[in-house]
Amino acid sequence: MAAIDVEHFRALRDLPGWHRHGNTISKTFGFDDFAAAMRSVDRAALAAVATGHQPAIDIRGDHVTVAFAPKQGDTLTLDHLAAARRVQRPIGDHRPPVGQAGPWSAPRTDRRDPPTPGAGPTRP
Repeated sequence: MAAIDVEHFRALRDLPGWHRHGNTISKTFGFDDFAAAMRSVDRAALAAVATGHQPAIDIRGDHVTVAFAPKQGDTLTLDHLAAARRVQRPIGDHRPPVGQAGPWSAPRTDRRDPPTPGAGPTRP
C-alpha cells in the first residue's frame, strides 16, 4: 500500500458511511421524505462550491447519494476527502433514532402506548 493510500484510508475512516469504490468516494444519505432530500441537495451544493469540487448527486426518493471523483486522468486526493467532510456537515443523516421524534416529525395519532401495570387508570 502506498503512503498516500494509507492517508486516504485514515481520512476515510473518519468519515462514517463513506465508501471508496476505485477512484470514487460516495455516501447515501436517508431523509424523512423527498422534500427534505431536495433541501439537502441545496446544502450539499453550497458546501461543495466552497471546496472547489463538484460532486455527482443522485436523488432517489428520500435518499441522496453524493459521490466525489477526480477529473479524468487524476487520482483521488485528500482534498476530495476534505470536500466530503465539508458536505457531510450540513447534510448529515436526519432520520431520528427509533423512538425519538424530532421537530421535523409529525406527532403520531394512530397508536397508544400500552398501560403500565400498577400505574392506575389511564386517560384516553
